[in-house]
Amino acid sequence: MKIKLASEFYYRVEDGDNIKSLCKKFNTNESDILRNNKDLDLYQGEIIKIYPNDYQSHFVKPTETIEVIAKEYNISKEKLIRDNDLKSTRLFIGQRLKIYLDK
Repeated sequence: MKIKLASEFYYRVEDGDNIKSLCKKFNTNESDILRNNKDLDLYQGEIIKIYPNDYQSHFVKPTETIEVIAKEYNISKEKLIRDNDLKSTRLFIGQRLKIYLDK
């Protein structure tokens, strides 16, 4: 599946939105939202600037290996290692891996 990402866009905050829901909805992270919106209050109707990432994060779960994660995202284990600059194939529970999306 090919995904085309915008470099930036504006979003009108809806009732019930919070930082975590916005991060998930727009594939970004909390620090990026806060950095790009200096006076952020997250009130309904507020307009905020969003910069989506060109990757999604995967947090390693118990028993997961490079091979299992690569298969889950339909990428090669070599690409996963290269994209995350891993020096070893050993993973740690909770380790964050970047899974780069096709543009």
